[in-house]
Amino acid sequence: MSDIFDALHQSGSDPRPSKLPLHDEAFASLGRPERSPDLGPDSLSLSGLSEFEVGAKEDLRSIQVHIKSQTPLLPFAGENSHAAEQYRIIRTRILQHAQQPRTLAISSAESGDGKSVNAVNLAGVMALNPEEQIVLVDADLHRGSLARYFDVPVKPGLADVLSGTAALSDCIARIEPFPNLFFLPSGKGRGGPADLLNSKRWDNVSAALRQQFSYVIYDTPPAGAVADFDLIQANCDGVILVVRQDHTNRMLWMRAYESVPPKKLIGVVMNCVKPWFLGRGLGYYQYYNYSKYYRRG
Repeated sequence: MSDIFDALHQSGSDPRPSKLPLHDEAFASLGRPERSPDLGPDSLSLSGLSEFEVGAKEDLRSIQVHIKSQTPLLPFAGENSHAAEQYRIIRTRILQHAQQPRTLAISSAESGDGKSVNAVNLAGVMALNPEEQIVLVDADLHRGSLARYFDVPVKPGLADVLSGTAALSDCIARIEPFPNLFFLPSGKGRGGPADLLNSKRWDNVSAALRQQFSYVIYDTPPAGAVADFDLIQANCDGVILVVRQDHTNRMLWMRAYESVPPKKLIGVVMNCVKPWFLGRGLGYYQYYNYSKYYRRG
């Protein structure tokens, strides 16, 4: 029985145990994620996507974010050193991945698992590198939550761009005090989310973001729950699933796990991990009291 399933505390059988991510090892040993052949970084010129050109980043509007103490969001200063170190470990394993994924979909099995918080923090830790520019995209067009986290309007955003009612450059904002972190809210477009994503405009938007930013982090709907997730991950290099100890339903987790193409599932983040009693005083486990990263087995 895997560590992840032990943590879920749910009954049932243990399907596909040999393929579950079991423990922490070098990220370079992970399987290579699939890359959409028509959306590779060199397959499209930006001149063909001029409608979605962001332009000079310094000309974008800025959002000043004030993070309260003891919040799980952007824990890279103050008293959250353990959580911050864990996200730096995740960042290192992404950077060391043989495929060098630049567009990542962050998802989970159900709401409350912590996928959105982890998407924000992953984007934040990537943006600590002054040489990289990161855009965080709220791609959950059903129940987008990131605008609420940042206390900014939900629109204009991705849905408005996909419906043709707003320009991409008018929707992206710089997150202060992170000079290299940018944010695209979910927006409120015309038409259903699946219809907006099942379009050439979505292909063009995702290709333009890939070309204009170092990394693109998508906060997606729960995997396996709606068609939106499949349409989003198809344009991404890889998928990271978030599972929450003592919360995630086992059957919903299996549905989410099976909905990800095997070569695209590059890792799992175990959220809200409780300290292991046998690790007290050993030093190693004190760094895992917020989240824990698992490689794909």
